[in-house]
Amino acid sequence: MKHRSKLLCIFAMLMGCASASYPQPLQAPPGFYQTVEMKTKAGYRCYAEPSPFTDDLMLKSKYTGDHSGSRSKINKAAYKSYKDAVENTRALETLAHRYSKDFIKGYTQQSRDCFYRVLEHWADAGALLHPQSNQVGQAVRKWTNASVGSVYLLMKNSDSKLPAPNPKQQEKIENWMRDMAHQIVMFYTDREPRKINNHDYWAGYSVAISSVILQDHELYQWSMKKFQEGLERVRPTGFMEHEIKRGRLALKYQNFAIQPMVMLAAYAKANKTITQQQIDQLDRAIATLVAGIEDPSIFEKEVGVTQETDGLLKGWSLAWVPVWDMYFNSKTTDTLQDQVNGPFKSKRLGGDMSWLFNEQLFSQQRIQKQIDSEYKSV
Repeated sequence: MKHRSKLLCIFAMLMGCASASYPQPLQAPPGFYQTVEMKTKAGYRCYAEPSPFTDDLMLKSKYTGDHSGSRSKINKAAYKSYKDAVENTRALETLAHRYSKDFIKGYTQQSRDCFYRVLEHWADAGALLHPQSNQVGQAVRKWTNASVGSVYLLMKNSDSKLPAPNPKQQEKIENWMRDMAHQIVMFYTDREPRKINNHDYWAGYSVAISSVILQDHELYQWSMKKFQEGLERVRPTGFMEHEIKRGRLALKYQNFAIQPMVMLAAYAKANKTITQQQIDQLDRAIATLVAGIEDPSIFEKEVGVTQETDGLLKGWSLAWVPVWDMYFNSKTTDTLQDQVNGPFKSKRLGGDMSWLFNEQLFSQQRIQKQIDSEYKSV
């Protein structure tokens, strides 16, 4: 009860009565509502599920011991300790991704029923809700919530003619997701301006997913405040205020920050709460990132050190590209398309991004929009 009261106070201070300005049901980007023809796979079996993570969230940072301003030196022992601690949450993210792939293939009811069962077990255990947490633990909570939430959102909203799920099971899962979202909001509200960085944008994106699942306008408004905080930290040159301070990792961290920012923009567009000024501001940061990927010396001149670029041209690293390219009809990322190694897939952004933001889906929308516009002008 005390937790709920505190949360309401946070929302009251931040939002006032603004929720009345969003009378329409909250929407995910269009790809989450695609029709998937249901198939049945003989002998389909649920994958082995990881045990729920119920330990405290006081986790070690891989940068433990680096007290420099850039925090770019990895502590191998601390990193191993971290990976060992989050083995089950990472396994859950991978499992969610596997069920998402099966769902898209058409094994809709089989994959959904298996995945929901896993989420019910984690909900029953109160996983990832331990009251003791630090910044690293909070990061794990928001990333896991984004991974499982995006897959749950697809399965819940896809036009797949599935029989309704068990309502009690669904209630358990969504109550658990609500509790995680509230924990995320409490930790990332009223952060000191000097601390606001990619973690806040990931928190905003994670909560945006929860807001649509739960149809919670207060959560949605909070996520959009995080989006705006990110935009306010884009310099006129396109460098992001805090990511540029990460030394040799500045280019990588700008890309890491762009991932949730692009997804927040997609949710804002789906709900018609984004402005052209916001799109242009984010596009400026994206243009600088793309230029830096193609010519790292751009970041090196700004930061003063050679940039680490390993993995930047992988599909999982640039999984946000189809979102910006297709949903926002942008040309900024055109030069990257032929350079990317591997499919555009990301566990935390929604799975197969080339499917969620496919050319056919958005071409049809643009054609229909043009027809409607021409019809109105007659």
